Amino acid sequence: MSESINSITENECHIFVIDDSKFHNIILKKMLTAKGYAVKTFTNGFHLLEQLQQTEMKPHLIISDIEMPEIDGFTLFEEIKNHSGIQNIPFMYISSLSPTEVNSRVEATGAEGFIQKPISKSTFWDTINQIIFS
Repeated sequence: MSESINSITENECHIFVIDDSKFHNIILKKMLTAKGYAVKTFTNGFHLLEQLQQTEMKPHLIISDIEMPEIDGFTLFEEIKNHSGIQNIPFMYISSLSPTEVNSRVEATGAEGFIQKPISKSTFWDTINQIIFS
């Protein structure tokens, strides 16, 4: 990304959300757009990868579910980190899995955050703000 994340405002911030659950995509999009973020949702990780490779506009954050068919969140993260031009996009996991089940793997990937479902709004916003504005 050519601009510094520290210099953006919420109105200029683009977030891509990937979850195979349309319900969770709708909830996250509503939460984020209510705060002024521009949000694009995906239900399939391959569609997200295609979008990232076909457009100049890169998101300031990707929020991804872990357990998804076709390509899980961990594999999606690896694919993104192995492509030049998109490897520096901050990445956050969300999952219904407990932190004890996934924390070591999340930390090993180097992702910027993890939020457990159901999502606590305060934890969600603290994590988003830490990733985008720190």
